[in-house]
Amino acid sequence: MSYTAQLTITPPGDGTTSCSVDVGEDALSMVPDAGPPVRLPFVDIDDLHDDDYTLRLTDYTGTRYDLTMLGKAYGQVLADVGNRRNQLLQHDLLLTGVNIQATYPGKHLGGREPAPVEIRLFEDLLVVVPERGTMWGLPYSFIEDVRFDPGLYQIHVRADDGQEYVFGMLGKRSEEFSGELRRLQDALAVRTGQTLGRLLPSVAPQSLPRLAGEMRDGRAVQQRTVESIDPTLWTLLENVVIGTGDLEQSYGTLSSLCPAGWAAFGIKAVLTQDAAESHGQDDEGSPDRGQEEGEEQERDPTIMWFFTPLSRDGRPLNLVAQEITSEKGHATYLYRLMERARFDSLSGDALADAVTGGIRRLNRALLTLNFRREPIYVPEDQMRSGRFARYRVALRKLDYLRWTREAFLTRLIHNDTWDQQLQAALARA
Repeated sequence: MSYTAQLTITPPGDGTTSCSVDVGEDALSMVPDAGPPVRLPFVDIDDLHDDDYTLRLTDYTGTRYDLTMLGKAYGQVLADVGNRRNQLLQHDLLLTGVNIQATYPGKHLGGREPAPVEIRLFEDLLVVVPERGTMWGLPYSFIEDVRFDPGLYQIHVRADDGQEYVFGMLGKRSEEFSGELRRLQDALAVRTGQTLGRLLPSVAPQSLPRLAGEMRDGRAVQQRTVESIDPTLWTLLENVVIGTGDLEQSYGTLSSLCPAGWAAFGIKAVLTQDAAESHGQDDEGSPDRGQEEGEEQERDPTIMWFFTPLSRDGRPLNLVAQEITSEKGHATYLYRLMERARFDSLSGDALADAVTGGIRRLNRALLTLNFRREPIYVPEDQMRSGRFARYRVALRKLDYLRWTREAFLTRLIHNDTWDQQLQAALARA
């Protein structure tokens, strides 16, 4: 449906003109009486501001579009633009969690002023949709603590990287929100324990809960941590995660280059909607898996992967190998763990701890991307059009995706030249 309005574009900001406005499925179209028509994709709107019956829309380039004189249609246009923008951004920012459980209106505290938000709780993910700005998400597997402050009626959510998120002004639903978030976390712990129990039936009952706590819902855990729980656990995990004969040789090569105790394994049970979302999302092995580009991939009900930090001549390198082992075909991905200057300045325990942090950061990015690798390795110019264009918004807005792309060095295709590919990569580290 079309509406009439007054439009001011800044810059240039040199006047207001009458225009027709049409709210489409994926973009807002504005056709001024004077000047060229404007098509503003909803996912390109970085800020939407309801300013006393002036709808101010700012795109990612900084250009602002002010719409006034919409009359009785103002509320409808505001709601339609906001809802469609949020729906599309949730998809393009890879924040479509599994099976939404509840939503809570409240405020995100910590800035100069409390920011109105809608908090969406999925089975696996917390998503925050601010009234202004860009939505963001936090997987439950990386939430360390949820604390309700009964005096201030605030909920404190602490992530594994130390960052704390504070929510308030939820009214009578404050305790309900904190309780529901804890319930969903507990459900993840139970699911991880069940998965590990199925994969490792011989593990001592007293060890399983501790291991599940460390590996909850896809948190990669290092060998030194696993063996501190039970010295026999790492070999059992190794047999399960590597499992197939075609990976034993390449994993053996990588693990022989890995400093003792630094390797890590990750295991994640796939929820039903996870599998539906992940099918066909990656061309992960068009060349390296012998499949046609875009062919739908089957995903195992349990995803398993490893990280092996690498060394050369006994000296640690700023390089880690990562591979998903539960897929039918494989490629080994190599990433730099941190900035070169930082790596060169560290040694001993400080370096070991920094490597642990780098693995955790990379693992979190891969989980948040739902193990899509195309957004990591596809050249930026290919993301401007075609089937990769669906990642352009994520690339622009997600700092963890930009960091992972910068950290990515190369991928080693599993063929007769894999060893030569690895040696060439080590020479570049």
